Amino acid sequence: MGKIFLIVCTIILSVNSYAQNELWGVSTYGGNQYGTIYSFATGSNTISSQFDFIGPHVGEGPVGDLIIASNGKMYGLTRFGGVYGCGIIFEYEPATGGYLKKYDFQQPTGRYPSGSLIEVANGVFYGMTDWGGANDLGTIFEYNLNTNSYTKKIDFNGTNGSRPHGSLLKASNGKIYGCAYEGGNFSAGTLFELDIATNSFQKKIDFTGNGASPYNASNPLGDLLEVNSLELYGLSYGGLGTIFKYDINLDTCITVFNFDGAAHGKNPSGSLMKASNGKLYGTTSQGGLSNSGVIFEFDYFSNTCINKFDFFTNGINPGTNPQGHLTQAPDGNLYGTTTSGGSNASWAVGVFFKFNITTGAYSKIMDFNVIDGAHPSSLINGPNNKLYGMTGSGGMSYSGVLFDYDPLANVYSKKIDFSDVIDGETPQGGLVRASNGKLYGMTSTGGVHNGGTLFEFDPVTRIHAKKFDFVDSYGFINRPNALLIEALPGKLYGVTPYGSSLGSGFSGTIFEYNFLTDTFIEKFAFPTTGQFGFSPSGSLFKHSNGKLYGTTYGGGT
Repeated sequence: MGKIFLIVCTIILSVNSYAQNELWGVSTYGGNQYGTIYSFATGSNTISSQFDFIGPHVGEGPVGDLIIASNGKMYGLTRFGGVYGCGIIFEYEPATGGYLKKYDFQQPTGRYPSGSLIEVANGVFYGMTDWGGANDLGTIFEYNLNTNSYTKKIDFNGTNGSRPHGSLLKASNGKIYGCAYEGGNFSAGTLFELDIATNSFQKKIDFTGNGASPYNASNPLGDLLEVNSLELYGLSYGGLGTIFKYDINLDTCITVFNFDGAAHGKNPSGSLMKASNGKLYGTTSQGGLSNSGVIFEFDYFSNTCINKFDFFTNGINPGTNPQGHLTQAPDGNLYGTTTSGGSNASWAVGVFFKFNITTGAYSKIMDFNVIDGAHPSSLINGPNNKLYGMTGSGGMSYSGVLFDYDPLANVYSKKIDFSDVIDGETPQGGLVRASNGKLYGMTSTGGVHNGGTLFEFDPVTRIHAKKFDFVDSYGFINRPNALLIEALPGKLYGVTPYGSSLGSGFSGTIFEYNFLTDTFIEKFAFPTTGQFGFSPSGSLFKHSNGKLYGTTYGGGT
């Protein structure tokens, strides 16, 4: 605590009284390296950090699927971003749209997570990384939401497998199963078992990949699926790809179908799902008539596979190269995404589609694009019969998005833009307590456009909300660095030293933010030549005559 106190006190810019026994302020650095909101209790002489500005550490490049935990909230992973650039665990509240980073991955305990989280007990999640750990070959980890603690459970070492790409599965016997894409005795991947009660790990299968029975599958991808009690099915990517079955009781693995290229597709890179008709469905990333992938149906009683739809490229381009898994929505249809293709020639970055398992009809719902999200992953069923998914790139910061889709209303809605700079960083100028009892301040950098943000903090609920991203229509950053003032009830005024919506002949603005209506208005732009000066510096001051006064850093006669 002493170290934090020294950091904060040496760089404090201003402190505003919130209550008789508390002082509140911001620090330019410290916390998560990008500044904090903190409070100081005068009675006990104690400093408490209330909010850390995350800056470029929110996470980017979401991977795998969202999961709905027992608390009703969604949890997911990003492959990059975070404090160490190695990905994060995040929480999303569908009802309120609240987003919260929970953990930063780093090299010693696992980096670059793959697949999805699974909840093995109330608030206890397991997942995998395909890099990092003692051997930099990947890890299995546990994250406990109840204690906000992360524990590395297993280091992959090559012999027991390496580079796991899919998700873990908790089988009906209470143990966890998964696959590693590489490693093992034949360098073709492994299937393993983890007893979470004893933390004992066993490699069960070495995939050979050489056509030798019974383990001729190689490089398994995606998730395992428990179809019957203690019978696990999965997909392998190597060669042309296979469907394989692992019997937990017999400890045997057999190939039940070999993909052949043109007729049934090849190289499945996602996971199987079991539909309401009792059959398994999946996609291949390549193969089929146009070598763009297929939707297939597998009957595990007869071990027969049927090609149900060929992805292809033409004027209406229904998408190419599907990955991930299909999801059956409450309307009975299967929904899925492709990672490329689509009708928009400029942004051929995947499509969102629907497949009717009864009629075999395929319908493209929408073409993804850079702004709405690009290169989508799989979908899950969420609240209110909506489907939720993520894209690996695209969005406002090209770092991916989180979206939902209402099948009944046929409405797609982007909910979160993943970003390196979502909350802003380097707060300057201090805080002001407004007439609504909340605190307001600004950051000089960060935000969607890296031009700074205006934020609100409720000291009662400890909720932080970004209210505005500074940027002008020409893309010039504004970088506010002074204190806001409430000159009229509900209206905050401030200055920015750079930029204006009027163009390159102006440098700096006076602006108004109305927190009652959540609206931002540029009130005056400083021209770079003339009598007014430019680049206003410092805070505005309200005189008893009701007018505001301030100074500029440059310009004038």
